Amino acid sequence: MSIKLFVGYSLTPELKPHLATSSLLCIPHQGKKYLGRYLESDSPTLSAVRRLAEEINLALPIHYRGELVVFPQTFIG
Repeated sequence: MSIKLFVGYSLTPELKPHLATSSLLCIPHQGKKYLGRYLESDSPTLSAVRRLAEEINLALPIHYRGELVVFPQTFIG
């Protein structure tokens, strides 16, 4: 079992057109879809989350001002 933090934005109509051209992941969580990346760290820090948030913003082809979300996901297997 592993737990990863996902950092990203709620998938809005403004972001949907950029799914195909983005290097970001689109994942479902609690009935919504989110666009972002997993934090690749066994012991994440706030500065690592901030760096990943900057990388996500650079990966988006538009300047997006939505609310950044961070949540854990558990992977079994």
